[in-house]
Amino acid sequence: MRLFSTSAETDNKDDGNRIILDRSKVVLISRNQKVQTDIKNILKMHNVNNVVQKKVSLNEYLDDASTKDAGWMILDIEDEKDINAINDVTSLIVPYDVYYVLVGNTDSIAFAKSLEKSGGRYLYIDTQLNELPDIVVKALVHSTDRSTLRISILGCKGGCGTTTVSSGILSSLNKYTSVPCLLVQGATGSRDFDLITGHKLDSSDSKVQKITDNRFMKFESNNEMFNYTDPVFNQFNIALFDHNATAISTENLESIFNHSNTIVLIIGRNFSSFRTAKRIMDEYIRFERQKTDSFMRKIVLCINEYNPGDNRNKFSNEDISEYLGCEINVILPHFQVRKENDPFTQILQHLAATVLGRDKEDSKENTNILSGFLNKINIFSKK
Repeated sequence: MRLFSTSAETDNKDDGNRIILDRSKVVLISRNQKVQTDIKNILKMHNVNNVVQKKVSLNEYLDDASTKDAGWMILDIEDEKDINAINDVTSLIVPYDVYYVLVGNTDSIAFAKSLEKSGGRYLYIDTQLNELPDIVVKALVHSTDRSTLRISILGCKGGCGTTTVSSGILSSLNKYTSVPCLLVQGATGSRDFDLITGHKLDSSDSKVQKITDNRFMKFESNNEMFNYTDPVFNQFNIALFDHNATAISTENLESIFNHSNTIVLIIGRNFSSFRTAKRIMDEYIRFERQKTDSFMRKIVLCINEYNPGDNRNKFSNEDISEYLGCEINVILPHFQVRKENDPFTQILQHLAATVLGRDKEDSKENTNILSGFLNKINIFSKK
């Protein structure tokens, strides 16, 4: 929605190109024409005339030139009641310094208060829309920091292509969101993001470095290993964490589980990677039994055919699923040279969609506003 700049820590900062947000400009997203008309008329009655209307559901919205400088967004969540799903979708489409209001069909004070804890105001469509002008004009928003969507990508064997996959996911996010995103390459990893992607980055510098207008990179230093609480992360809507998990401690695994919305396991067709993945998933099952929150994390299992030699005596998909006790979500084919729209790149885009909980083939005919966009998956419920 805007050119994002992190802070004084961010390299290549260009304040001259930064878009200044207009707090009198509102983006209204709803596929309901009556809701569109009612909200626009109420805002116009109070001299809020700069309203950009987008008659789409939330899973179809992408920003464009008409919305980049808007300081407000009004999101129609319709009948959705899943707090985690709603918080995730706001992370994907609402940049951090843009205020937003949620409107919907759920008449519940407890529901509204739960949403406000995440930094957004909620109004019941039938009786509370008249409060919108005061909220927008007086900037009456909750002061609570919004949550960053944290995605941990764990390589279950050295050299299994974790950095290739994590950099591919970061790139593929452009298909689904333009909000600021950060990739953190862990200190236990290969630190070869610059070589794999061709971006000119300093792998010895642990400050946030700019890749494109809304994509950033950070190399984790040895004294901040597995740190998920750095305040700089809160300046991004989505943060990806790339870690080598082959020798990771139980304590660090628990920290990853605690701070991650989604966990992606990268494995090959070799038994050593299966054993690491099995250990991680066993630890996760124990974590789920003992956790104190009600948040449902998502586990994504990805096979990367990074070593064609493994295929001579390869384990079948059924063997792997049976051993790990869960289904395989994505299989990335072996490649030698990446090309535009080759099978590897296409399946990487599918992996990015899976990580976001978004069906690659989202239909405009979907009746559920978040259908295929934020489907919560808990693979352990299938055991």
